[in-house]
Amino acid sequence: MAAWRSYRPMSVPDQSVINLTITHVATGLYLMNLVIPLDAPFGDYAFVVTANYGDHMGIGLTGTQISQTLTGFDARLIGIEGNVATIQTDIGAIQLNLSNINISLVSINGSMAVLQTDVGAIQADLATIGANLTSMNGSMVTIQTQLGNLTVNISAINAHLISIDGNMTTIQTDLGSMQTNISSIQASLVGISGGLATVESTLGRVDLNVTAINAHLVSIDGTMAMVQTSLGEMEIYLNDIDARIISMQGTVAQINTTCGALTVSMAALDVKVVAMQGSLVTIQTTLGTMDGQIIAIQGSTATIETQLGTITADVKDVANNTNNNHTTIIVLLILILVVLIGMYFWKLRKVL
Repeated sequence: MAAWRSYRPMSVPDQSVINLTITHVATGLYLMNLVIPLDAPFGDYAFVVTANYGDHMGIGLTGTQISQTLTGFDARLIGIEGNVATIQTDIGAIQLNLSNINISLVSINGSMAVLQTDVGAIQADLATIGANLTSMNGSMVTIQTQLGNLTVNISAINAHLISIDGNMTTIQTDLGSMQTNISSIQASLVGISGGLATVESTLGRVDLNVTAINAHLVSIDGTMAMVQTSLGEMEIYLNDIDARIISMQGTVAQINTTCGALTVSMAALDVKVVAMQGSLVTIQTTLGTMDGQIIAIQGSTATIETQLGTITADVKDVANNTNNNHTTIIVLLILILVVLIGMYFWKLRKVL
């Protein structure tokens, strides 16, 4: 015999006894089926089973709940076929007509969606409701599903920027990847260091190869370079893009950087001869110094051979400086000699 005790919330429990048919399954294992009437009141139900075998007695206790909602049953939508939804709960799967439960999409977090229905809130995997991204604007994305559209913050689907190709970006989310225009994520160039560009957007900050933003060198002026990208122009120090002179010829030089190569005038690099000793000279540029040798000179313009090629440069100033330095040294030597002679005669006079 089994005792069926139903407990109604906030009321005195009523007790009733029902005789159940017992089916033997295996040694020590029996099965009893109990059908709760459709008009049974909502609430928690406890089932107490008492078994006797000779002088031995055992008692078992279990329970269930009858509710008009799915709250507390860890309800999860696992499938939609036509107008019928299959929902998995802690006590098994049930099927409901979508039109009868007024189902609607409330929110999305990661790969899960929260749905509101007349029988309570339930969860669903985004794939189950056919979710896909349709558009992005700033920090908001629009998601289309079988249950309607929803606009959520990009953080809800863990969106992050993975690449930029010209004016288009590729974004990875919990719903998969999508492409959108740079303007839709408000991307801007923060800086360039070596071969990497730092890009700031509504998806956060990311480092990308400079080729991803079509970075190329357009001009050089002294220690600064102007770099054009698909995100706009940026003025940057030559050292930040690993600039170096790869060849020189006449009054122009070939510069190589992580943002490409460029031919510029010597004036753009502030090329000048800063020291000269005989035919050997020291050449200074905004990218460093180098040695050279004068192979021809006409007036103040010298043709100088360097490891990177042959250039022409004005040596007038350095020659004047060299001559002035020589003159200064001669004057100082004469002064020293005069002082020494004077001291010699002064000492000689004292002796006499």
